[in-house]
Amino acid sequence: VMLVDLDGFKLVNDQLGHGAGDEMLRIVASRLENCLRGTDTIARMGGDEFLVLLRGLKGPDCTAQIAEKLLGRIAEPVVLEGQEFFLTASIGVHSDCRGIETEALLRDLDNAMYGVKSDGKNGYRFVSRDGGDRIGTRLTWQSRLRRALEGNGITLHYQVLVDVEQGTVLGMEALARWQTTTDGFIPPSDFIPLAEESGLIHQLGEQLLRNACSQGAQWLADGIDTGAMSVNVAVRQLRHEQFVPMVEGILEQAGFPPSRLDLELSETMYIEGEDEVVAKLERLRDLGVTVSIDDFGTKYASLAYITKLPVDRIKIDKAFVDGLPDDIGSAAIVSAVVSMAKSMDLDVIAEGVETREQLDFLLTNGSPCIQGYYCGRPVPADRIPDMITNRTYLPTPRLRAPHATDSEPPHDA
Repeated sequence: VMLVDLDGFKLVNDQLGHGAGDEMLRIVASRLENCLRGTDTIARMGGDEFLVLLRGLKGPDCTAQIAEKLLGRIAEPVVLEGQEFFLTASIGVHSDCRGIETEALLRDLDNAMYGVKSDGKNGYRFVSRDGGDRIGTRLTWQSRLRRALEGNGITLHYQVLVDVEQGTVLGMEALARWQTTTDGFIPPSDFIPLAEESGLIHQLGEQLLRNACSQGAQWLADGIDTGAMSVNVAVRQLRHEQFVPMVEGILEQAGFPPSRLDLELSETMYIEGEDEVVAKLERLRDLGVTVSIDDFGTKYASLAYITKLPVDRIKIDKAFVDGLPDDIGSAAIVSAVVSMAKSMDLDVIAEGVETREQLDFLLTNGSPCIQGYYCGRPVPADRIPDMITNRTYLPTPRLRAPHATDSEPPHDA
């Protein structure tokens, strides 16, 4: 049995309306049906979830092949109202459900499927034999996240952004952290999707923005120049009618200059054509707030967005920096993005820089602004003053940052 849940389907409804969303569901259902045999059964469970019952398969390997086939068909582009969309899916799989009560089976499938979402979506996971999927049930973790927000249990660490040629700090990126007493560190890749699905993303985003601006104002009051404060913003937050007034209120209450705030956008593939969102970004820029596109080059982001969105900066995704300097494709892409950004008078920052060789390539190709372990890991606020005072963020020829082999999350999580 497979539980298939579409990733990000709500954004289709939000952007084009429920009529287009229904058409998307019909297209996906047809694709799934065409992948199956006449003896198999597929049903829509509700919302954007489908249940697939497969009979007579010869072991987990065969089941996995079918799951991969379903993922491939769902990932093919869909054109709705003249726009091209790309969907992915998260699939929970039970390879032998004989003798299992229906309620328990659905719960296990749901947990396995949600585990895929916590790992980045677009994949499948078999139900663990011991039932030990760490993410647990959605309702339980939503409740825990809500309590963490109410008790200020979500904290911020800060990672430095550096102009290596000038030897200066460009800013700090505020990164959310959730440390629990029972389960230890919960990665942002787990709880950010949970916040979006449960509707807590607005409360979480407002709390993190308020804390980041307050911390930035405190550093300024203490005479510590940390540059701009970068805060990640999901498109769902931007769609909220009170988003701009909320940002204005936080800046005023914190006494933090708008010119010191940089909003990093994710999910940019869903913004095109949303005049209301673009208008909000322009209002924020009129205040002095800058706007960056995070993880540029991934998530189906199109070059067209750079001309349509009011942005100030591009952040090259770590996936391309990882291949520098030896991977020809990565080197070509990074060089092209840097050249394009300069021609459009946009700042560019390379994310995930971890080695001297990567830095040397970037310097040679005119991109001295970097972020990553090479200059510093994300750290609590109380460690930033010492970093600024002693300039420990500046790389030297002898410095080589370690790779992320411990429990520390990815650099830009």
